[in-house]
Amino acid sequence: MPPHWCKQLPEYEVVAESDTRRVVVNTGLAKAQKKVEKKDQASVLHWMKIWVRDQKDAAIPEERFKFQTRWKGAGDNIRVSVFKSYQARYYGFTREIEGKETFLVSAIDPAKKDNQADPAMYKRVGEEALRVIKALGSK
Repeated sequence: MPPHWCKQLPEYEVVAESDTRRVVVNTGLAKAQKKVEKKDQASVLHWMKIWVRDQKDAAIPEERFKFQTRWKGAGDNIRVSVFKSYQARYYGFTREIEGKETFLVSAIDPAKKDNQADPAMYKRVGEEALRVIKALGSK
């Protein structure tokens, strides 16, 4: 069995990866992930795979991967972005980890009902980002 991609973050599993980028999902989101329609899961994974290959994000339309907000907590300024399908939203943040730009999915909304901002999701992502930064011992 190959070693885990990051010893400090064993709760994150790689779902898409290239030589320079990766997308990882927190395994604690399994319950929310199961609620996502199969077609939405496939769509989001498709866009994640394109993101890991495309360094400038030019191939991804804004309606599929989009910057949402900056979450400010504990003096840090976390950039929250989202991968989207028709209904599902996979919220996360990006960090340079072990030489790769890594998008860490830390909140999932399986069936977003409207386009309104969801402060609870942003807070969840921001708080998880602070925990990850501390676990990695980085800024």
